[in-house]
Amino acid sequence: MLSGSSPFQYSFESSSLEQIASFYYNHLNLNKSTGILNITQALASLESYNFVIIVTNAISTTNLSVVIQVPPSYNATVIWKYSNQYVSASITTTLEYSGSATIPYIPIKIWIDDTISTVLTSDSQGQFSGVYQLSNNFFGRQLEIAASHPVFMLSPIAQDVVFVEYIRISFSQWIYWIYAAYPVTLTEFVTIQNQGNFDLINVTINLTYNSQCIQYYSFFPSVINILPASSSINVSLLILLNCLISNEYMTFSVHESRLFTLASSAFILNSQWSCRTRNNCNNYGSCIDNETCSCTNSYSGDSCQQCASNLFAYPSCVQCPVCVRGQARCNSSVAICDCIDNIRIYGSLCQYCQQGYYGANCEAIPIVFSLSPTSGLELTNETFVTLTGNNFRNVSSFCLLNDENQTISISAAFINTQQMVCVFNSHPAESIRVRLVQNNSVVLSANILIYRYLPSCPLSGCNQGECVMGNCRCRYPYFGKNCSSLPIPPRLMSIPNLTLVEMSSLSFNLSQYLIQGDLPLAWLFIGNVPNGLSIDSLTSLLPWTSAIASLTDYIITVNVLQNSTGVISQQTFSISVPLTYSVSVQFRQSHQILTHSVTRLAIIGQINIFDNRTISSQNRIANVWIMIHNVRRYLSTINIPNGSNTFTVYYTPLTNEYGTLCVGGQHPADQLNNIPQDYLTLLGLIVQILITDRIEMKAGDIYMNSFTSAAVVSNPSNYTIDNLTLSLISPQEIVPFYNISSSNCSLKTIFPFTTCSIDFNIQFNQSGSGYLAFTLSNEIITPAILTFPIHVIVDRAEFELNPSSSNFIVSRNSQQTLVITINNTGSFRLGPLVILLPDQTYIYLITPNISTIEKYGNASFTLAIQISDSAPLSIFTLRGIIRDNTYLITHSFTIQLTIVGSNETLFDLNIVCKDEFSYFGNNLLNLANVTITLVNYDLNVKYVFQSNETGQATISLVAGTYEISAQARNHSSYRNAVTVDRNMASNNEFLIFLQRILVSYTFKVTQVSVDQTYIITLDAQFVAYVPAPVLVVSPTTIDLNELETNQGIAQLDFTFTNYGLIRLNDLQLSLSTSHPFLRFSVQQLPIGNIEANSSIIVSLAIEHLNVSRSNRTTETICSLIIPFFGFYICDTKHFVGGVILFTKLGCGVGDFWGDGGYGGGLIEGTITYYPPIKLVELSCDNCITSILNCIISWTPYASITRTAIDISE
Repeated sequence: MLSGSSPFQYSFESSSLEQIASFYYNHLNLNKSTGILNITQALASLESYNFVIIVTNAISTTNLSVVIQVPPSYNATVIWKYSNQYVSASITTTLEYSGSATIPYIPIKIWIDDTISTVLTSDSQGQFSGVYQLSNNFFGRQLEIAASHPVFMLSPIAQDVVFVEYIRISFSQWIYWIYAAYPVTLTEFVTIQNQGNFDLINVTINLTYNSQCIQYYSFFPSVINILPASSSINVSLLILLNCLISNEYMTFSVHESRLFTLASSAFILNSQWSCRTRNNCNNYGSCIDNETCSCTNSYSGDSCQQCASNLFAYPSCVQCPVCVRGQARCNSSVAICDCIDNIRIYGSLCQYCQQGYYGANCEAIPIVFSLSPTSGLELTNETFVTLTGNNFRNVSSFCLLNDENQTISISAAFINTQQMVCVFNSHPAESIRVRLVQNNSVVLSANILIYRYLPSCPLSGCNQGECVMGNCRCRYPYFGKNCSSLPIPPRLMSIPNLTLVEMSSLSFNLSQYLIQGDLPLAWLFIGNVPNGLSIDSLTSLLPWTSAIASLTDYIITVNVLQNSTGVISQQTFSISVPLTYSVSVQFRQSHQILTHSVTRLAIIGQINIFDNRTISSQNRIANVWIMIHNVRRYLSTINIPNGSNTFTVYYTPLTNEYGTLCVGGQHPADQLNNIPQDYLTLLGLIVQILITDRIEMKAGDIYMNSFTSAAVVSNPSNYTIDNLTLSLISPQEIVPFYNISSSNCSLKTIFPFTTCSIDFNIQFNQSGSGYLAFTLSNEIITPAILTFPIHVIVDRAEFELNPSSSNFIVSRNSQQTLVITINNTGSFRLGPLVILLPDQTYIYLITPNISTIEKYGNASFTLAIQISDSAPLSIFTLRGIIRDNTYLITHSFTIQLTIVGSNETLFDLNIVCKDEFSYFGNNLLNLANVTITLVNYDLNVKYVFQSNETGQATISLVAGTYEISAQARNHSSYRNAVTVDRNMASNNEFLIFLQRILVSYTFKVTQVSVDQTYIITLDAQFVAYVPAPVLVVSPTTIDLNELETNQGIAQLDFTFTNYGLIRLNDLQLSLSTSHPFLRFSVQQLPIGNIEANSSIIVSLAIEHLNVSRSNRTTETICSLIIPFFGFYICDTKHFVGGVILFTKLGCGVGDFWGDGGYGGGLIEGTITYYPPIKLVELSCDNCITSILNCIISWTPYASITRTAIDISE
């Protein structure tokens, strides 16, 4: 086949290998020197394997095309165990099948209903078998099965069929309470739903029970001749009980003519006696037999309708009271005390005095309210002062007068119960306190009583005033002792003009220019004054912390006002504050043309000091402004520190701010300086959208949506922008055609100061709402984006639901509502629309069906969600349908209900904690001090508590499903789920089983003389002779390097020892398949059990696969983990296990692990299913850390200690 000069070099063309990579790497071997092509275990294919071989010598290169065909060499057939028969999905959850192939030990692909189910391997006789698991949401139908060669990607013709019937039984409630001795009809007691696609024939119903209390029962209907596919029927129950039952389980079963039992379900029945004719014992007794009451101790009568003897006031039924200040009145309806005086006495036993009364006889309390008069002149003698109050008595009484130095006692005369009189003598002018004393006790006063002695007026009299209470009261503005003096009016002299240095401070006292004027005086400015300049109205001080420069002088007018006379004196002066500097600025990119997006522009500024001007030491201020298109904007005021004359400020251009951008700087006082000092050009396009409302468009091949003058694009600069491209950016996927143009411009080149009108034509192939966006750009400018809000409709009827799915968490005995809006998104009026709900008891329609919805309009309907107190705690999903009867359009909506318990009803959860010692040991005490955590995510609650010294704990909870976990010292953790409801509350206890930690593993790493090389060992420490299995393996560590290089090692023996006193069942090894060329298998299967205090030897066969040495080098791994486990029964099934470590000398190690030590941990745990053990291939980059993490991650329920010995870099 080949000519030319040797030697030749053969190789595959890499591009052709991409199509046949698996075939090349696993089944093909090309000798690069001889050109010999070896094919091993070729994999069948319906297509040819095509690739190219490159042949090269010293002169040239040629290619050879090679085609390899591997057609399928066998076929297979399969049948169901119940071939062509009817089965029930409620009774049978797995369907068995079996078949045969034309060749043994080959893979077979199984097809269920045209879908790949699994791939099986035939045995030595070519036979195979399997099972098909029916899903939880399975829909009754016929199931077809077929078998084929794995190479086929489409299902062959069905080879067998089985008919699966499935019904759903839904009770109206889970627990029923009825009255005994009376026939009870439970309407719509249960719903039977045919969840299949064929009819059920001759369906019968039966009730199974153990109670002797059921006298008779009947169903309506009792026989269903035909239950059509995907339909349901309600069944009612008539039942009569002749005795009491409690939590009696009843089994409701459904049978069909082609099956003995189609499905069954259970419910709970409770009954109680009826006392209807006895008015339910008036709630003061219990119904102990049919229409027979047993009253509580305080009641009597056939219906508990009267009080027992010596008790009164039905229905309170109390003893006759003993009254303190009254007479008892007791009969069949009342038992009360009649007080002798309700004005003074109150209380159920007449035991309290009313407010204002005291003592054994509830006498009135005396009190003083006021005195009159409250003042008098200091020289007046014998002033009669009357004290007014209430409940005064004609007894020995005194007035006590308290001044600053002494207390004076004056006899008080009794006038009546509301008045007492005391005679006050003369006294120096001051205020004194007055109190009343009767029978040597101070009488209560409503407030503090004060009497004032007033001074007398002068003998000369009050000239411009009058004598009031012994003093001269002057008429304003007169003053003085005898009201004869007037204030001197104010008068100001001239105030000199001032000159200040810019930003200097000023403190100027104007009072030095006041010639005369009596106080009080008020100082104030008249007219405008510069910012920061103020005047103290009392002191006349004129402060100015920083003088503000001005091109003109400030004119200051000051008034001084005499408040008493209203006289004003005024003076005017000037303050001059000349400018000391100017400001100049320029762009850092001065006179440049800028393109693309500019984040910010740097502006360089300079402070220019005027000659011969005094400079303040304060910071200087500069104003910088930006001007574009004759619009000026000032930047933030700039403070330049003292000693610096330069500054830099930044400006960020606004969106669509393009054109000539000018800049200027000025002193804050130099407002007339408006000449720009520098400029640059921002190159870009400005977009203005002229259509602001949402644009209505139509979708379809026949509709072209055209718009003129939809927007304008302008070039505001004095430079031409060319090489422009205009393209659609959104929505691209639904636009098959569009065209954009301008009636007055070429959109490829836009000249300076030109504005272009934008027109466009566009087609859509789908409806929707959003934004239509175009971009106009070239290589140098920021793209200009044209955005239009649009609403595209199809030329047909259509609608949407909002929301289309909802989730609710609803407690029992509660109600909620849901409003769903129907939006008309089509181009026609809709209606009538019908809302369809499945048959259930939780959700019902409040609003009626909708007659019409106009184009672009909407309408809403309301659903009510009502959960009864007996609803099951579950997650319920409902799917409803909205149908337009005119256009036959349907859309569905889903509602998920999570039913939780009500806070009004609590149930007790009784918990008992145990371990192995509680079951098997001599000490049968339960486990104390267990930390228990209960979490309910639906109710958003969490409880943490501990078991007591007897290992028990009780908590009251709202009904619901809780996640329960528990931890205790030297025990494995526990996690489970518990549903708290009436059924759980009626049970005696909930058991938590925690396994004791009896085995621990210690990981040791020792560095050897070879650099970066370590020896890794795994030691087991355990406790023996305890009432639990204690499983230990020997050896625990295997040299993986020796296994890989020595192909003579074909078997490894491991000794498994149970040091405990309980048998370990069904020992298993989870063998790894992740090694590239080593395979492991257990020689004796099943391994079996390990009795207490005994050992077994398990042999592990080693197979070396035929893999090239180069592939072995590239696919090496550092470690393997083989977990082992078994179980024992301690109330429930518990697992015990460990690991065998296969490690390799020479893999790299990380920097540091941490201190060594002992770690306890029984590798076990209480589970309801055993999780698969996952093994991970690990690289040698960080071998030791990877091995340790692998053990901790994938050993079930392990507690492992890390130990590092002298590890350093």
